[in-house]
Amino acid sequence: GSCPSSPPEPIQPGTIQGLETVCSNAEIRGVLGGRSGSILRLDHILKNDHFPSGENFTLEERLPRTINFRQVQGLPIFGTAQPPADGVLEVVQRVKESGCSSTTWLNMREEPMVYINGRSYCVKKSNDPFRNVERTGISTEQVEAEEMLLKTEILAEADRNGGRVLLHGETCPEVQGEVAAWGESYGYWEPVSPEVVRTVREVYEEAMRADASLTYHRIPVTDECAPEEKDIDRLLEVLGATDATTGLVFNCQLGRGRTTTGMVIACIFRKWVCGHAPAWWDTAVG
Repeated sequence: GSCPSSPPEPIQPGTIQGLETVCSNAEIRGVLGGRSGSILRLDHILKNDHFPSGENFTLEERLPRTINFRQVQGLPIFGTAQPPADGVLEVVQRVKESGCSSTTWLNMREEPMVYINGRSYCVKKSNDPFRNVERTGISTEQVEAEEMLLKTEILAEADRNGGRVLLHGETCPEVQGEVAAWGESYGYWEPVSPEVVRTVREVYEEAMRADASLTYHRIPVTDECAPEEKDIDRLLEVLGATDATTGLVFNCQLGRGRTTTGMVIACIFRKWVCGHAPAWWDTAVG
């Protein structure tokens, strides 16, 4: 379906969205206009990864903390949205329950992101808050270095603003007939301290210390695009170090586009390289 040509009327400052108090436009303009970091730049926002219309409620399985989780029928290949910090081990436990002895997690995101108070946020342009910033060709080392710098810039902003940072969320879209209208981006203050701002690598390293059966890889791929040749080479390198008892978990922001691409590549790899395929494969794929 298509979206209406314009968003709904703006929500009012001081109203409540979830647990957040909405900032005024003047407050938002003041903060965004003062941002001057290398990653948290002028007129860029930190937007919550998850929003009301991002969850697929038609999936057969739902985890308590992590949205859009699913498994390929008959194979230990899983997909999920970016989990909250306490959702990583929730997914690993679910993979173990499927009979896997270990979990290899592949994060397909190229856009710089960070965890604040256990929730994931990514950098977006304030005039294009519903589109990921493209960083085509960025390496794992580069994006993780950017995320460490982003953490530093967030804490510096908090120091300037009395221990709080301006974050953005998204309202639930209105429904007109059977078509979802635009949601709306809104700003709110979040109290922060050095202990609650963590990079993605730090979150997964903590999870790996808690569960040694987990390994983690970052393979940056542009949203809504096919992986580059080097990305596929890296995927195959990681997959080649696994066996039939390894559960493979893929994620991107919402667990849809890049995640599905990774899951398909993993299915083909397990079939043609490892000879592992469920009974439905030959009739469904040929």
